[in-house]
Amino acid sequence: ALLGAQSMVSSIAVDMSLPALPAIAVAFSSPADLVQLTISVYLIGYATGQLFSGPISDRLGRRPVLLAGIAVYTVSAFCCALAPSVGIAIALRLLQGLGGSVGVVVTRAAVRDHFSGSNLAQILSSITAIQAIGPLIAPVIGGILATEASWVWIFVVQGGFGGAILL
Repeated sequence: ALLGAQSMVSSIAVDMSLPALPAIAVAFSSPADLVQLTISVYLIGYATGQLFSGPISDRLGRRPVLLAGIAVYTVSAFCCALAPSVGIAIALRLLQGLGGSVGVVVTRAAVRDHFSGSNLAQILSSITAIQAIGPLIAPVIGGILATEASWVWIFVVQGGFGGAILL
């Protein structure tokens, strides 16, 4: 369950924030296309981080790299909630993407380190099933938070999710 949750942080980060893009644009008095960069830049960080997190975890160990990645994800999510401008929010989303990328890479590497054959297939299947929950529930939660509270709470929830995984 923990490994699956670590793999799902990225879908939560992207899908939960989509319903709030118009509210974020209003809050920062920014054009919608600039606010949409928060998604693009997150995905750039997510893709780039995957290139490095595997080799770094091979050298330094899975656990410290995973903890560092989740910590970066968590702190940057909380900071997004406090961002004073859209430019800072975009930069923080890049960091959040870099941190979020670690979970998906290191989780699979750690499972491959410890399991093989049918056990490996079963555990990877379970992780994938848990990971699939993220895109199903994240937009609903994001929509509720954006309409009933504030877009800020979306990033607080993302940070809380990362903090729970970190603990």
